[in-house]
Amino acid sequence: MASLMSEGEAKSAAAPARAVHDDEEKKEGEICAICLEALPRFGRGAVWFMCCGKSIHKECELQFDNSRCDKNCPMCRAPPASSLEQQHTRALRWARKGKAWAMVFVATYFLRGRGVSASKEMARLWFEKGAEQGDPDAQYNLGRMHYKGEGGLPVSKEMARLWFEKAAEQGDPIAQYNLGLMHSNGEGGLPVSEEKARLLYEKAAEQENPYAQFSLGRMHSHGEGGLPVSKEKARLWYEKAAEQEHPNAQYNLGCLHYFGDGGLPVSKEKARLLYEKAAEQGLPDAQNNLGVMHFDGEGGLPVSKEKARLLYEKAAEQSYPEAQHNLGVMHDNGEGGLSVSQEKARLLYEKAAEQGHREAQFNLGYMHENGEGGLPVSKEKARLLYEKAAEQGYSKAQYNLAIMYVYDQDGLPVSMEDAL
Repeated sequence: MASLMSEGEAKSAAAPARAVHDDEEKKEGEICAICLEALPRFGRGAVWFMCCGKSIHKECELQFDNSRCDKNCPMCRAPPASSLEQQHTRALRWARKGKAWAMVFVATYFLRGRGVSASKEMARLWFEKGAEQGDPDAQYNLGRMHYKGEGGLPVSKEMARLWFEKAAEQGDPIAQYNLGLMHSNGEGGLPVSEEKARLLYEKAAEQENPYAQFSLGRMHSHGEGGLPVSKEKARLWYEKAAEQEHPNAQYNLGCLHYFGDGGLPVSKEKARLLYEKAAEQGLPDAQNNLGVMHFDGEGGLPVSKEKARLLYEKAAEQSYPEAQHNLGVMHDNGEGGLSVSQEKARLLYEKAAEQGHREAQFNLGYMHENGEGGLPVSKEKARLLYEKAAEQGYSKAQYNLAIMYVYDQDGLPVSMEDAL
């Protein structure tokens, strides 16, 4: 029978003609060309015009855009760049004059091949220049290249950590999140520390980083990082991340609605809507659970084994064991528009069993015991698979294993002690 799984588990994009950053620190000497107030350090929280190199606050830029003025630069009156090549040329001019914000954008253009031939080596060189000037975007991106061994660099998680730390100290939320991951995994020369990871996730989550919000929600859900278990706090963080289309948060929030957890009443309709959003983004957990809802006709859906099969297939293609098992059952029974095929069922059970799926281990054991799915009879292989499933508390496997202990291959009594 199909089963439903419970709760699981290059930054600096270039603007067409303007460069946007988000920091709060101020730097003397830099003022907004509109309101004449001080601009934040490195231009974060500001918009830079690549034509003249001047900058305004984001709020001032919004007011300008909402006005009836044309889209020419409000300072030098230059028209917007007419091509990606012109954008790159304008940014390069300011980068060569030592402007860190422009260095980040030139590096990003090289990284993505925007208006220039893609070159990770050139991207790395410009990120290095910006990082040396203390730009947090450049520091984060340089750390990422060290982590992945890109741009002519060898893989060095230690160097990645050092650059993430520099960017995180300046309040960069993505660097804070990635540094938290390194503490959680014990990477970059760090010992495993869920507590330090949690502190960094909290800083990034407060800045609306959806990945940190999701990770913090999981910590509250499982009582990790020095936190007590709190499904209610987990739900609040999942909601924040789900609003930003984080698929895992949508899935976990869907599970809370489905089971009526985290202070929520049971609502399979709300669960279904969240599973749909996550499934559309390719999350196999959500595809499987949505398939189960189609199979059983839940959440306001009519029964449709065909739609269930299609969703199981998508998740199974991503090696999701629950979906592999569920799809195997459909092949076994000839459901969802499929003809009966024990051979295809066996292949799917094997894939799921290799990942420790207990129902698949039991079904595969049964096939070995009875010589189904193109297999010869093998009581030994059946016993081994029943044992694996039984160790995970699967009662059907425990029962079959007990019968095997009581009777040998010829149906003769053997050992009641082993059976018990």
